[in-house]
Amino acid sequence: MVRYLALLILFSISVVNSKHLPSFIKPCKKSDPEFKKCVKDNAIDALPYILKGDSMSRIPNYLPFEVPLVATTATQGLDLQLHDLKLYGMNTTKIEEVDFDLDKQHIYVKVFIPDSTSESNYTVEGKLFSFVINDKGPAKTRIENLTVEYTIDYQLVTKRDGKRYIDIDSLKNKLDMHIGKGYYYFGNLFGGNKALTDNFNQVLNENSKDVDDISKDGMRSLIASMVSGLFSAIFKIPYDEIFID
Repeated sequence: MVRYLALLILFSISVVNSKHLPSFIKPCKKSDPEFKKCVKDNAIDALPYILKGDSMSRIPNYLPFEVPLVATTATQGLDLQLHDLKLYGMNTTKIEEVDFDLDKQHIYVKVFIPDSTSESNYTVEGKLFSFVINDKGPAKTRIENLTVEYTIDYQLVTKRDGKRYIDIDSLKNKLDMHIGKGYYYFGNLFGGNKALTDNFNQVLNENSKDVDDISKDGMRSLIASMVSGLFSAIFKIPYDEIFID
């Protein structure tokens, strides 16, 4: 199941192993009365460049975003794995809100992705909507109007170089999402029986809200994979070079 990154907004301050910000990243003054607006505006400006990747800063290309494995173990008794997943449509991401609270050391981001798709290979075992399935094959999804909100706390740590860096508290984070509409297709089901496969996919899409709920664990796994990669890049630049006096 495919949903995306809330944290795209934080790309605006991401750099790896560099003492200086890349040209498309602009620092913000902590004393600026419109500091939060500065962070948001800079994020919006930088996002298209960051999504394309930057070899000098070792930022990967997110067009598409690729994940080796997304696994879902639902309470309904369905085990689903998506292999070699490719997520398209990150370039449609709209940054809606950013709140980087320097005093409380708290980050909040909200993004909207109007349209995205994914392609992968699946393996599935279990029961869904009275169908007993144990198959593998190609899978495609399309998600319209996805809103993602992400909050996380951090602390500042001083490293051997004497500079301060942001250290994320992984235990103090929250991710919420709302899906407008999801569309799903799983091929080669029931031993390749086309009639049963088409019938299953029809039922799947007629009950897409239920499918969304079932897949949330897998979706969060996908987002967590993206976020961890982003954070590994974002906060390797000194804090005082991102937010200047």
